[in-house]
Amino acid sequence: MKLQTTLLFGSILIANAMPSAHAAGPRPLFQFPAECGQIWDASTYDGHWPDQDSIDITVRDANLANIGAGEPVLASAAGKVTFAGLVNDEYRIYLDHGDGWVTHYIHLETENPLPITVGRQIAQGEQIGRTGKSGAQAIHQHYSQLQDGKAVRIAFAGSLINTHAGNASSYGTWGKSSAEKIISLNCAGNTFMGWTQSGDHYNLLYKPGSGQAKIVRMNPNGAGVTATWNGTWSTGWTNFVPYHLATGGHPHAIVYKSSTGQVSFLRLNLQGAGVTTLSSGTWYKGWTDFVPLTLAGDKYFIAYDSIHGYANIDRIHSTGDGSTAVYKRTWEPGRTAIIPYQLGNAQYLLMYKGGTGEVEIDQITGSGGNIAVSEVWSGTWTQGWTNLVPVSHLGQRFLLGYKAATGDAKLFKLKANGQGVETTADMGWTRGWTAFSPMLIGGKAHVLLYKLGNGEAKVVRFKDDASGVDTVWEGTWTTGWK
Repeated sequence: MKLQTTLLFGSILIANAMPSAHAAGPRPLFQFPAECGQIWDASTYDGHWPDQDSIDITVRDANLANIGAGEPVLASAAGKVTFAGLVNDEYRIYLDHGDGWVTHYIHLETENPLPITVGRQIAQGEQIGRTGKSGAQAIHQHYSQLQDGKAVRIAFAGSLINTHAGNASSYGTWGKSSAEKIISLNCAGNTFMGWTQSGDHYNLLYKPGSGQAKIVRMNPNGAGVTATWNGTWSTGWTNFVPYHLATGGHPHAIVYKSSTGQVSFLRLNLQGAGVTTLSSGTWYKGWTDFVPLTLAGDKYFIAYDSIHGYANIDRIHSTGDGSTAVYKRTWEPGRTAIIPYQLGNAQYLLMYKGGTGEVEIDQITGSGGNIAVSEVWSGTWTQGWTNLVPVSHLGQRFLLGYKAATGDAKLFKLKANGQGVETTADMGWTRGWTAFSPMLIGGKAHVLLYKLGNGEAKVVRFKDDASGVDTVWEGTWTTGWK
């Protein structure tokens, strides 16, 4: 059979032209329930529960081996947990998205006690579990979209998929090359890994589905990019953390695989000429977020597990080849954005819950192995900000906020002493932006934007008064970069 590939963005559907995904009613803009940029197989069969519109999904390697164990399960859209528990040994989570729409996530890895509870508000793209085989023979996720209690043909990013009850040729494709391939555009919080070296701005681009990797250097004034290195890595890397060992020093990075806990410390070669691995190992596999920060000249990173709330702050070794945990706590779970920033000599940490809109700003103090985190402000924003990008502009600190479900975008100025934000611009952008990379050019904030689904790329520059942005470059890249 012909290999079916579905590139889910707008109406792009390579296999066949499909009718509107919204013909049945106000369906949310559901996203595939896996990590940004990953490519998964989807299949169904006669007698599938609750009917053949449900799908079994997993990720496979080039030899069709099932490598889905432990892969994060992400919420397709914002919703409320209405069920989280075991049914016939199957760990299931049901999310209610309103207007009669519900999604099912079944066969997740089990824990004791189960960490997700009924009533919890979940953001689009928030991790709710891990792919497992509870109550099943093979590792996979059983996934359904239901309207008014009835399973319906599934749509992701506004396009109906080919695997459904009305397409008998999509039955029985489990483990076969004929299974439908779906790329995930569930990219909440995603940014390209960017760094500056000798005045030039670089970004690491990576395709989780194929392992293709590339380093690009920004052209002068943000007018596009020039590739400086191409390579191939293993698939499935989920987190990328850049840092400099010293001011103006050699750039380094940490890369991490959420499904296994595999981690590598890298040196980023000068002039964007690839990477050198300094060390590798295995960590706890539950971290969902990593962010770098600097305290008293030392380099640290925060690791956070949004399901349980576990939080570590690690001090990076001066050799750049490892780290030591200096702070271990349990914070509130469900935070979907963890953003460290500096104002003057003070280090702050903004934390946001996309499911509820709760936001908190803490101050981080101390040095060496003695670190303290204390709250200085809290408030409530609207729900659903999927991307909050910290940027510097004309000596001040801002956040660029974006809602993937609606295209709403705002600029927020960070107030002094960590006392919240003020809005300086309210904008309406198109939906579908999946990666953001901020940079400072001539003292002004520039942001590289990219759509994984169709390859659209652009660079925008903040207006002097931060009342909006101007586009300084537009182009088209290949699809699939994370």
